[in-house]
Amino acid sequence: MPKLVVKVVSVTAWQAPLRCALDEIDHERAETLPLRRAEAVERAVTLAGRGGRAAVAEFLGVGVNTIDKMLHLARSGPAVMVHSLPPGTFRRLLAVEVSEVAPLTRSQWEALAWLIRGIAFDETWINEPGVLLAEEVKDAELDAGFDPARIEAACRSWSRVQALAVIDCCLRSGLDPLPISTDTSAADDND
Repeated sequence: MPKLVVKVVSVTAWQAPLRCALDEIDHERAETLPLRRAEAVERAVTLAGRGGRAAVAEFLGVGVNTIDKMLHLARSGPAVMVHSLPPGTFRRLLAVEVSEVAPLTRSQWEALAWLIRGIAFDETWINEPGVLLAEEVKDAELDAGFDPARIEAACRSWSRVQALAVIDCCLRSGLDPLPISTDTSAADDND
């Protein structure tokens, strides 16, 4: 009878993406749900007519003051519905950008990720993240087996958004989206 082999996925492999998704959902909720609830309450009060505030308050099990606050929020919100990008647009943009960077070997990505996790990023990185990252690679004096010149050249070649997308992947320990080189001359000796 063949043995059943169960592959156990590392905890961090699923925790980081789940935490990221939940944080994004919570952020969207915090921005949109109060206004959406207030608008729904306002519609219900209007439909209920005279005495609507008290009727809706009783139905929801809250005080009339709470309904008044919700009505104020609904009425002070934007007069015209403001359209915004769909939720998760930024995350999807970074995923597209990171898929278009020049591939490196797995060990080169790991070396770069290790380096990135030790950098204290600030707002100056927005202007030229690829150039600054290339300088960090140069200053790090990585082992020659990683071919630091190739990593440095790759960093310099990235657009601003591509460099930020790579930094984001490395900070999240999510190297899987990064393109892996199939170039046999860039042998992955460091695995």
